[in-house]
Amino acid sequence: MKGWFIFVLLLCWIPAQVQAAEEDDLLRGMVYFLADDHSMARLFVERHFRNHPNPQVRQGYMLLLDGKSWDATRRFSSYLEINHRSAKALVGIGLATRNTKNSNSQENFERAVRLHPRFFTGYICLGKHYQKDRNHERALANYRAALTGSKVAEVKILLAGLHVQMGRPDLAEALVREEADAHPDNFHFNYMTALALVNSGRIDPAGRYIQTAIEIQPDHRELVILKARYLYRKEKLAEARSLLSGLDVPDFHKQYLKIYSRVLIALKEDRRARPMLYRLFRELPWDVDVNLLMGQFVHAFDSGNSELRTHWMRRAMLAGASREDVLSLLPGNPVNDPPSAIPFFSVRAMTWPTADYLVLVGKRSSGASEQLFVVDAKKTRVAATFGYNGHFHGFHRFIKGGGVFFSTTQIGGDRTFLYQLDLDQRGIRSRLLTPEPLPLPAIILESNAEGSLIFVTDSRLEQLAFSSPFSVTSQLGHKTPLYPECPFPVLMLNRRLGRWTQLKSEQMLDAVPIPSWTRYRLVRRAARQSPAVEKLIQRGMEFDISSPEIVRIVISPDKQTLLLYLADLENAFQAVIYNASTGDTVHCDQSMFLSGKSFADVDVAGIDPYRHRILLVTRDKDREAILFQYHSRLYVSLGKGVLDTRIVPGWRRLYLLREMGNRMHAVETRLDSVNIRPFLVRNLTPRGNLTRLVGANAQGEVEACTYDGERVRICAQDNAQVEYLGVSLEGALHLFSPDRRFRAAFINGRLILLPFTGG
Repeated sequence: MKGWFIFVLLLCWIPAQVQAAEEDDLLRGMVYFLADDHSMARLFVERHFRNHPNPQVRQGYMLLLDGKSWDATRRFSSYLEINHRSAKALVGIGLATRNTKNSNSQENFERAVRLHPRFFTGYICLGKHYQKDRNHERALANYRAALTGSKVAEVKILLAGLHVQMGRPDLAEALVREEADAHPDNFHFNYMTALALVNSGRIDPAGRYIQTAIEIQPDHRELVILKARYLYRKEKLAEARSLLSGLDVPDFHKQYLKIYSRVLIALKEDRRARPMLYRLFRELPWDVDVNLLMGQFVHAFDSGNSELRTHWMRRAMLAGASREDVLSLLPGNPVNDPPSAIPFFSVRAMTWPTADYLVLVGKRSSGASEQLFVVDAKKTRVAATFGYNGHFHGFHRFIKGGGVFFSTTQIGGDRTFLYQLDLDQRGIRSRLLTPEPLPLPAIILESNAEGSLIFVTDSRLEQLAFSSPFSVTSQLGHKTPLYPECPFPVLMLNRRLGRWTQLKSEQMLDAVPIPSWTRYRLVRRAARQSPAVEKLIQRGMEFDISSPEIVRIVISPDKQTLLLYLADLENAFQAVIYNASTGDTVHCDQSMFLSGKSFADVDVAGIDPYRHRILLVTRDKDREAILFQYHSRLYVSLGKGVLDTRIVPGWRRLYLLREMGNRMHAVETRLDSVNIRPFLVRNLTPRGNLTRLVGANAQGEVEACTYDGERVRICAQDNAQVEYLGVSLEGALHLFSPDRRFRAAFINGRLILLPFTGG
């Protein structure tokens, strides 16, 4: 009886093994396809379909290998209508659509392996999908399942590449070095072995594998860059420079620019290294290697600038460099310990409901679900964690006494959940305010002054009410205008009673405190009272989303003056300015502040309703700033090449950041202070490396960012002296605490809380 049982098991096992072996060539072909080696992929795919003919599916894969993804998608889709269980077609359509905007590739790969658990091509495609999303644990699991189940050695190429990406080159070497020794004719085994050895610092044994790989594919770009890294470590700098100077690379290739910069710094060629380094820094401001390279450059060529050298050290440690790395690359400089940090895999959004607590949404590890975390800023630790329904949408208004509202969107639907997070003496608590989800896809929210009533409406109002076409388009293409009657409901929650109601009366709708809703009602009233305003709004509703014409509405801070202007390719600026308190209407166009033959589209940088002025910046190559008095029709040009503007509250002073020229590596800028009365323009520029204005105050202080990643303060009253405020956190998700004692930043997998001394 026992023998019969074993015999039955063998009968079940042998067909499964035969089926798996039949797919080995397709598996190998897709490994090479995912490794961007289409010639090797074609060889194995052709061999597979010679042994297992299927003309329609074969044609789909050939189109995929030719880069004709759309044609391949149609071919696979047509076949799936005949055989919806085909694993080959499901994987094929998943690969063909993996780079589309709303790709469902993951679902197709998962369906393929669910229907055919031993179709290992589906596992490697799933692994690559998760690797792209940095879900390393699930990528590892799928690659290992394919390798263990199929015993196809080529799967190790993808698995080793994942280990290298995860910073584990020793594991990659253990996988592929033996295969490279056994297959000296295989480029990928030899290249991956060399890459793992170089990344782990084992330079001498890497040379043999680099040479073997070069004999197979001498023009492989990544291999040439790897050889340059090898030559740099062997101190063969001239040979490395010669190799890199003749290499054809895309416009931006980070590994090429990194090694080329290292070689040029070592060769003391600062003029060639500088533009490469700043190009890297613009694209990758928080890359550890880039910040260390910038510090090395200053150390090598500007050793007297100790402040800038220290700045790059700080940036490198914020990016994740260890104290030992900084000391070894920048010797002779005092180095503080890196800032304390909390590890996170990802952070989607953050907010400070109180000065002591930071609330964020993110993941602690790869593959985990998103959760809400409350971080104690003083102790730098996670104080509480909460789950929620649906997909997180956004934080909303702070709660009186401590806390915040946040909303999520129903999975697979278009409804919204609203939560309240409380932080007070009784502890940290999260509660759902919508047992039944709200009938809105996403919301904006505000409460009354006491916090007893919550008002909610559709968040699309913010996007659609102040820029044409002033309408909502349904999935069937039907347009519903926003004016004169808003199609979005306004809902109110009475927190004491826990009851939701929809507001209907005009009196109650006028009292809704949501800022976008208040501005919408203001425009609506203006359209009823002014034919000119109504005409422009009607004109805007005639345009569609792709129209070259657009009507925009700008509202002054006091919500009393509306500026509606039409912009198109022929009439850049035709405006109606409406005063809500008096009902007066003023018409103006570009001919009043540009000469009759000049033409430029413009941006409205600000409105001064009390002195009837607007600040305009043209969008042409001149980028000219113009201060225009729309009652007297007087105007003054404030300068050209304007990159950024700031207006001091009360319009006593303007600040303009202007481009004055191009250096080899960056734009040279100038900061102008414009005093309105008496009119006076003053150059405040102590140095020409400012990139963006952050803020300005009435005391003559301006905060700005520089192209060296600094945050600085310039004091107009103190001979334009520059004060270093710290590292600029641009390029990273960051936020100031309400009392501006802390800056929270998520950088390279770490949540960092930094003290701040700025204004």
